[in-house]
Amino acid sequence: MSKVSVVIPALNEEEPIAGVVRECLATGVPGEVIVVDNGSADHTAERAREAGARVITVPRGYGRACAAGARAVSVPQSRDDIVVFLDGDGSDIPAFIPQLVEPIARKTHDFVIGSRTRGQRETGSMNFQQILSGRIAGWIMQLLYGVRYTDMCPFRAIRRDALAKLDMREETYGWNLEMQMKAARARLRILEIPVNHRCRTGGESKVSGTLRGTFVAGTRIITTLFRVALQRPKRPEGGPSPRRNPSGDSGIRNVASPMVSMLDLERFRATPLTREPFEFLIVPEFVKADARSTIHNDYPEVDRPGSFPLGEVAYGSAFAKLVEQMRSDEFRNAFEEKFGIDLTNRPDMITVRGRCSEKDGKIHTDSETKIITILIYMNPGWESAGGRLRLLRSGNNLDDMILEVPPTEGTLLAFRRSDNSWHGHKPFSGPRRVIQFNWVTSEAVVRREQNRHRFSAWMKKIRGALSGEKKAA
Repeated sequence: MSKVSVVIPALNEEEPIAGVVRECLATGVPGEVIVVDNGSADHTAERAREAGARVITVPRGYGRACAAGARAVSVPQSRDDIVVFLDGDGSDIPAFIPQLVEPIARKTHDFVIGSRTRGQRETGSMNFQQILSGRIAGWIMQLLYGVRYTDMCPFRAIRRDALAKLDMREETYGWNLEMQMKAARARLRILEIPVNHRCRTGGESKVSGTLRGTFVAGTRIITTLFRVALQRPKRPEGGPSPRRNPSGDSGIRNVASPMVSMLDLERFRATPLTREPFEFLIVPEFVKADARSTIHNDYPEVDRPGSFPLGEVAYGSAFAKLVEQMRSDEFRNAFEEKFGIDLTNRPDMITVRGRCSEKDGKIHTDSETKIITILIYMNPGWESAGGRLRLLRSGNNLDDMILEVPPTEGTLLAFRRSDNSWHGHKPFSGPRRVIQFNWVTSEAVVRREQNRHRFSAWMKKIRGALSGEKKAA
């Protein structure tokens, strides 16, 4: 079982610190709360001890305090231990600790970060500069690593051994950004969740409370951004370079295959491959019945038409487990055997859809850069005549079909891309959930396709707003 340690860096926080410690312990999650007194001139340390925290003291420096707290985690330590970081000013809400820790404890993620901008914020709890800088940093990291963040929130949880491998160096306010950049570069399994945020419960802000504090922190963050972006990642001594997940989102591919319990690979293996006019197969109930409801509940929040890379959407732990199993060696091996193809070192790419517009479903074959296309539908039922994918004999007649696939929950359609792998569907507007998984020819394709999907979805959002297209509630 994972042991959870909470680390709270604190500088002159005697008013709020006791309440923060008590709120952390009240969740029943942490085995210990470590307050790192960062050179306080008041009674921060005494108040923290009285509330039940273990206190250590280090010289000033926000990053120095965080690192010291992580090193102070009680022994014995295991790779499954989790470290939670939050500020000592009372603005972070410890009641969200279980939501940060749960995906790591279930081994679906390595790093979970809160987003204040996606949660509910008290008026005045964040200033404009904080919100804007978080957005800008997120855009830059998306360009650099393909991972999207919306905030540099200090409230976060990370697997202890994953943190140790990040080679954290920043000793000041750039610590949070350095962790996010290095986690993305290391291809950790990252999840961002909305967290609520409130005004500090006492004392004065060391950053946003003064012009000097804002300037100093901003300078350090910018310096960290450039330093980490230009820094070459360390290669383990005597070992190969780390395996990189080519999909460019927050997941990683398993080196060792897990038990693929959500997916019925035996049913897949037993289904014959149709070879003419192109290679395809359809597997109803490929996603097992006992997994569908949890996947449905944790499906990405997509409220507009378009295909979205995983790094662009929020989703729960059950969906993350499904993604992990789709990226397993066992899953890949099953498709290699079925299609008689070697997919070793071929990058994968996952996008999701939540809604369909009248303009979707035009006849096409998929691009030449896609090798295998897999569609998994997640719709509880389907009554409409539209939105049912048709496999076609030609590229100019939607009625010249081989067969029609209702997009019902758990159904898999897979085909090898070819010059005649025509498919499309009749117009439909409304909710239509589908996961698209592709093996593609190169990582450059992944980056290009993800950027294309982002732009296409953005344009559809603009067109929908201009035309008054109805969104999901």
